[in-house]
Amino acid sequence: MHYTSPENIHRVIGPLFLDGLTRELNELLENKTLGERKRINALRAFQDKLASLKFFDPACGSGNFLTETFLSLRRLEDRVLSELGDQISIDFEEVGGSPIKVSLSQFYGIEINDFAAEVARTALWIAELQANITSEQIVLRSLEDLPLRDSARIVVGNALRTDWNLVLPAAECDYVMGNPPFIGYSNLTAEQKADRAALFAETSGGGDSWITSPAGTRRRRTTSRRLTAKRAAVKRAGHVNSRPAVRSYPLTRSARASR
Repeated sequence: MHYTSPENIHRVIGPLFLDGLTRELNELLENKTLGERKRINALRAFQDKLASLKFFDPACGSGNFLTETFLSLRRLEDRVLSELGDQISIDFEEVGGSPIKVSLSQFYGIEINDFAAEVARTALWIAELQANITSEQIVLRSLEDLPLRDSARIVVGNALRTDWNLVLPAAECDYVMGNPPFIGYSNLTAEQKADRAALFAETSGGGDSWITSPAGTRRRRTTSRRLTAKRAAVKRAGHVNSRPAVRSYPLTRSARASR
């Protein structure tokens, strides 16, 4: 019923990681100083990099962010496969495996609605089948689609109560992304108010609350009791990237909540 459009998804994933990956590949392809062997090795290393990244949406809904990210990575991988050309055919014959390395197992999510979670899993499977059709035209081979072995890890649960590390350990997470839902305080259900109270404890008097900033420092912020769930989301500490080179979407450190 409610979803984020591909255009708005790219407004997040573009500056978060996709623009950088695209720029890195373009620079590699435009580098005329590389010999053929170094060029092939660099392309393989970039493909391995794509296949190593892990993405987490703690409010994944029907999986739009995860699906669009998967398709975007596969498009980059297709460019690599196209450049490798005959080399991929040789490698494919030698190992007898698939030249595709980007997989659904790189994608993780939490969703409170069990039907939406099932839709997310199915959408990612469909996206993989669609991506394989395009890749087959590049590698000139049929890719095994069935049975479905690879899948994303979509956990049904309340992201405000679930330990994210049980879904994807923080040390293994590269990017946290998504579009957490939020509504005004007066529209919260009793359960949502309980979640809010657990995450954003207020004093009984003035409503002063501690907020953890993206830099990890604490500062006092005076708020009214009509805090929106969105502000409550900003308080919860999220995954902390262990890799210093990884850029974080604002939700990565300063937000833990999705609902």
